[in-house]
Amino acid sequence: MNLLMWNILLLDKLFNAKVAYDGHLTLFTIKLYHRGEFTKFLDVQYIDGSVNYVDMVNIETFSVHELDIIMKGSRYGVPPVIYYHFLVPGGDFHFSLKPLGNDDDLRTFSQYVRDHKIMRVYTEHGETKLLTYFMNPKPVRKVNIVQMDEIDENDDNKNPTAEV
Repeated sequence: MNLLMWNILLLDKLFNAKVAYDGHLTLFTIKLYHRGEFTKFLDVQYIDGSVNYVDMVNIETFSVHELDIIMKGSRYGVPPVIYYHFLVPGGDFHFSLKPLGNDDDLRTFSQYVRDHKIMRVYTEHGETKLLTYFMNPKPVRKVNIVQMDEIDENDDNKNPTAEV
């Protein structure tokens, strides 16, 4: 049985994640921005929100479902749809906001935890104004469609280099 070990802290509490997690490569803190919203592209900002810290999170057992549990524990009505985004450490809102909605997103998120002990996670409720959820995270291979003349099945021996 997996027990949840994290704590939700208020903004005014002091917590030094580097010291607390020294020697614990899998533990980290989520700086959780909630109750706010993103402004639309070009000048993306997160406005009118609150911040809580969730400490002692273990990346080996962390999931998006656990984020839902954390949000329900924040003592306010949670809409049925929540969009989670994380900010790549050292990045900005224009190029470094990534979705956090499935296992592939979580794998991307987890690669930063070893070196960055405070991860920023932003929430949107009901709908998202960002395009991160709608972008294909993996490049699609280029496909060429070539029109070919019909090949007679009996011609295979005459032209062994014919492509089908």
